[in-house]
Amino acid sequence: MTIVAIIPGDHNGDLFLFLIPLLNELRILEDGGLKVICEDGFFNFKVHLLLASGDIIGVQELIHHKGHNSDYGCRQFHIKTDFGIVKKNEFVMLKFFHGYSFFGLNELHLIGSNVTKRLWDIISGQYGNLNTTFKLHSSACSAIGKVIMESNATIPSGIFEGIFRDVSQKAGHMRSVDWIMLLQCIVPTLVFEQLAETYGAYSEQVEALMSLVIRCTLALQWKIYANDVSAIQKYLHTWDLHMKNNVSNNLYTVNFHYLWHIHEIIQKLGPLRGYSTQSAERSIGFFKKHIKSQVLPGPNNGKIIKRQLLMHNFQRVHLMDELETVLEDGDAYSLDEYPDIELWDWKVMQLEDFDHLNIERYIRQY
Repeated sequence: MTIVAIIPGDHNGDLFLFLIPLLNELRILEDGGLKVICEDGFFNFKVHLLLASGDIIGVQELIHHKGHNSDYGCRQFHIKTDFGIVKKNEFVMLKFFHGYSFFGLNELHLIGSNVTKRLWDIISGQYGNLNTTFKLHSSACSAIGKVIMESNATIPSGIFEGIFRDVSQKAGHMRSVDWIMLLQCIVPTLVFEQLAETYGAYSEQVEALMSLVIRCTLALQWKIYANDVSAIQKYLHTWDLHMKNNVSNNLYTVNFHYLWHIHEIIQKLGPLRGYSTQSAERSIGFFKKHIKSQVLPGPNNGKIIKRQLLMHNFQRVHLMDELETVLEDGDAYSLDEYPDIELWDWKVMQLEDFDHLNIERYIRQY
């Protein structure tokens, strides 16, 4: 990913003081194109901006939206401009602007740090006497966290993007990718088991929760087919109907509402993973570590960006011969490489040591 600029973090200023020059250059590149001269000849490319995305607060600034707390809080429904939209959006000047879908949906923050975190707060009883329909006792939550920590010794770290943490004790230390893993791996197993014992496996609230898990899991795939989109809509209805009819209104936040639009965005832009902000978050983490100057952070930022661009260009130009590999014909349908060998913690155990896990029950039910 190429970093164009690092904008100062003062949210009281006007973001478009920085973006207008960039948008003007994009309009020139849309018409005149970009001329590239290389060993293979001369090429002229047109440059178009297809997406401008971020979390809910970030997009709110991009589209001049009053925010999700206004009377018309959703940025994707058709709303009256004098209520929700403060002024005309500058991105409409671009040729490839395609409406609300131009700003996408950020799965990292929407499903990760917002929906799943709020879901765990509901399950763990953080909202006191509010009607949440599914809530576990603190001992059950502690048991879930304990099993997660005991399982870490047998979980290969190279398979998962995040880290499995004791969610009952360290929820505040979990990142967005950790919350997504919790939703995909822990909720349908450990959390489901505890909820099934409390409310019953086929109770309305448990089925609604599993509908949410299935829908988000389908939406987070790299390949999504038409039947997957239909399934996302179906499971959406089950979850949303339960939330609106049974859960207190102030628990149904705008994050749960934006899940309504997942299938629409997928139909227009493709899988959510394809335009996730995970790469941007990694870049933010990189620059946070390397920007040291407190007096002149601007020049410091510029030097770091320039150094990174030079290093990436050097790798592409001078190390390309070493990076390119030619597959033989016999390898056309085989994997390019296998994952690196990982050393797990070892334990001396016997088959009888697993009797308390009741493996046969898990095989039959899950």
